[in-house]
Amino acid sequence: MQRTAYRTRQQRAMQTWLEQTAGQPFTAGQLRAALGETVSTATVYRYLERLVAEGRAAKYTLEGEGARFEYLDAAPAGLHCKCEQCGQLLRIRCEQARETGRHLLAGHGFAVDPRRTVVYGVCAACREAGL
Repeated sequence: MQRTAYRTRQQRAMQTWLEQTAGQPFTAGQLRAALGETVSTATVYRYLERLVAEGRAAKYTLEGEGARFEYLDAAPAGLHCKCEQCGQLLRIRCEQARETGRHLLAGHGFAVDPRRTVVYGVCAACREAGL
């Protein structure tokens, strides 16, 4: 007989939020704030680390900041870009981004891990604002 994994009310609430925001990078603090007082910070971190270990979430450690996480949905991997002005982390899903990964593999033998790769630059809003 196969055992079903036990899931607490807090885990179900976190999973629901993650599924609703799949593909959008977030901090553990943002997840906790979205759930209010119903879940502790330690519970959030334990759950996120478990998802990362299972390959169901990605963890990005950005220069000068704490970790950001992303719940991995079934959408094709893209490219993550971090704005050095406002700190926004964008997930770019387009054919050109995927083509860059394919080129690096075919032309240079280098396999990019899109869950751990972040490109730094300046976003459109900050460029338009003259930052």
